Order: sequence, then C-alpha cells, then structure tokens
Amino acid sequence: MKKILILLILMAQLSACSSLPEQSSEMTRLNADTWVKLPAPGLQESFARHQLLSVETEAGRQSFQALLTVHQQQMELLALTPSGIRLFSLRYDEQGINIEQHIHHEHLPPAVQVLSDVMLAYWPQNNWHEVLPQGWMLENLAEQRRLLDALGNPVVEIDYRLENNHREPYRLIHHHFGYQLHIRNLD
Repeated sequence: MKKILILLILMAQLSACSSLPEQSSEMTRLNADTWVKLPAPGLQESFARHQLLSVETEAGRQSFQALLTVHQQQMELLALTPSGIRLFSLRYDEQGINIEQHIHHEHLPPAVQVLSDVMLAYWPQNNWHEVLPQGWMLENLAEQRRLLDALGNPVVEIDYRLENNHREPYRLIHHHFGYQLHIRNLD
C-alpha cells in the first residue's frame, strides 16, 4: 500500500511538472547549423484559424488540432489531440515566447518549430527578410513560398490555395528536418 501511495505521488509530481510554463527565447532553428530570431509576433490584420495539422515523417503520421489567434501585438497557438487533450499552449508577445508543454509526443515537432512553421506560412515576406541570415531568401511564387539557404537549396516549401478569397497554406515540407505538415482549415 505504501509503495502504491509513493508511486501515485511521484506520478502526480511528474504530471504537474509537464504543465509548468517554460520561457523560451525567440530563436528558432532553420536547419542543423542555422538559428534565427523569429519576426515580431503581431500582424496589422488580426485573424484566427482552427486547423487540423497532420505531421508526416518516416515514423508515420500524427494529427493534432491547432487554434491560432493573431493580433497586432501577440499571437497564441494551442495544440490539441484529435480528442481535445492539450498538447501545448504557446503565447508569443513582446515579453517573448511562453510555452506550456502538457504532453510530449515524440513524433511531433517541438512547439517552437510549429510556431516557426506557422510564421513562415503566414507572416509577410518582409518580416522574414529582416531576420534571415545573409544569403538566405524567402521567395513568394503564385501558389508557393520557398525558404532557400545561402546556396539556393530549398529548406522549406509551403503550398497554398485560395480559400474564401485568402491565400491559405495547405502543405509545408521541411526538407532539412524531414517532415511534411498537412494543414486543413476547420472553420
């Protein structure tokens, strides 16, 4: 009985630790050698999206819901399992990035990587040009956006389609980290 009680206390402590907020810098990794500071968190035009994101890797495919809210000075991103259990919540404002990791999932990218992907898909090209390393380029084509390294190699490709008169991302391919992110709007 005493062992069971100790085990329950340890499990409660571990689960409490997993939901504590962790403060992170505004840095993200573009590839193994390149770190950049993310663009500012807000946009002039506020918007919200409820999406189903599916991450496809060699290990398989995992899906989660994302609730994205962007304002002039901040953004919030909430990731949930398909059944509604919180994976992580993230807030990015002038104070920095605040992440609450509720459940770690080995087949999903880290929360900051998801944030970086969202910002690559939605933030204007000019915002990224201010923070990209010398020689790197973010180019917009009619139905695609590509992040190229200093040698001109594609690092990230984002495919878009027109939905309700808005250019919406539906697939992101991260060549360096070896995953695809499929995006479906649920609104």
